[in-house]
Amino acid sequence: QEFLNAHCGATRELCDLQSLDVERFIARKSRRSGRGALQTVVGHLRLFFRYCQDRKLLAAALDQIDAPRKYRDERPPRAISWDSAQALLRSINRRSRMGCRDHAMLYLMTHYGLRTGEVCDLKLEDLDLSRQLLRVRQSKTHQVLTLPLTQPACSILKRYLAFGRPRTDLPFVFLSILAPLRPVYRGAVAEMFRRRVKDSGLPLREYSPYCLRHGLAMRLLGLRRGLVCCGMPGGWRGSRVRIERDGRFRRRPHADARGRQREPAAGRRASRARRGVHARRVLLHLVDAGGVEEGNHRPVALRRVPKR
Repeated sequence: QEFLNAHCGATRELCDLQSLDVERFIARKSRRSGRGALQTVVGHLRLFFRYCQDRKLLAAALDQIDAPRKYRDERPPRAISWDSAQALLRSINRRSRMGCRDHAMLYLMTHYGLRTGEVCDLKLEDLDLSRQLLRVRQSKTHQVLTLPLTQPACSILKRYLAFGRPRTDLPFVFLSILAPLRPVYRGAVAEMFRRRVKDSGLPLREYSPYCLRHGLAMRLLGLRRGLVCCGMPGGWRGSRVRIERDGRFRRRPHADARGRQREPAAGRRASRARRGVHARRVLLHLVDAGGVEEGNHRPVALRRVPKR
């Protein structure tokens, strides 16, 4: 709509557009937009021009537009500080059903490093509140991890299941509040995070829910937990986590810290069970009797959980 308002009007038809008009529009947008936003603009223009070309509305082929490049891991991931994450949790009003659900989701993402997809995929069978255990199906590493639940985490989940969760036969833990009842999806979690950040008044407008996971890794790094424990919440294994000089962390996808190449695909599949046991043991150190609260850093005793 912005492009058409700028280059089409009462005296100019759609068929009169030229490639120079597209270049000028993109150059003007690039002055106040980043590469990510500019990629979205270019993608929308391509779709619109191809739609017009299929219906013979354009005389020239205008969909050949060069988009800016973005590279994976070109910048270290951003992390929300621990104090800001706790302030965000305290700002949520838990008296409503929606506030109770949002607080429970953000608490698991902050204290356990869960991804948005892992929060959405949690089922009632994954919660063992009597034994204080949480089973997580990691979407990135394809591992099933069993984590110990702290007493505050059990209290939050019990309150949500008793007060915030609608009465339904759906197996998922976190559901929509309004009808029709359905499991929450990743976009809804991101929208909920932005709404809660706006209501809290914290300077976190440029952050995403994934920054809560990165904040947990930075928290563990500050507590000197070691690279293995710091990398596990983000899905990074062992020495593949490289610490930057400014304290941020970046993963090395092709080689470990000693410069050795990654294990071949066949070898990775053969040692999948061994890595799963190692990951389960390491992650049991992430949560202690007080989570990772200040002044209580004694890890819980390791417990081997049999696979079902």
